[in-house]
Amino acid sequence: MSVDLRTIDDQFKQILLNKKVIAVDQDPLGIMGSVVATAGDNVNVYTKPMTPVDPATGDYSYAIAFVNRDLEQPVKVIAKLEQLGLTHENGYVLEDLFEDVPPVTLKPDDRFTTPVNATGVTMYKATVVA
Repeated sequence: MSVDLRTIDDQFKQILLNKKVIAVDQDPLGIMGSVVATAGDNVNVYTKPMTPVDPATGDYSYAIAFVNRDLEQPVKVIAKLEQLGLTHENGYVLEDLFEDVPPVTLKPDDRFTTPVNATGVTMYKATVVA
């Protein structure tokens, strides 16, 4: 990003300096994310395997990003973790990486909902429950 962080608007500076999102980028496994699902015509869902890994099963934790490419319409995405490839039977602790809300624990067949603004992204860390 070629921008002077001293003069950028605070809302954009917060996005660029988000430590939780930076940690996703710098995860020691170094595995790239990939598209695992689509929602409608304009939403792609990406997952990226991450640490920590469950030592008993070898199941990864994941970063999950919902990207809405629509220029005008926000969307509400409803998904089950298993639809995104997250199948650890003990479930995952899901933490929103942009919003300051309490994390939730979900099993693979639980549904969750995320609103995604037009041209926006929501992003979560799903930490495997060992």
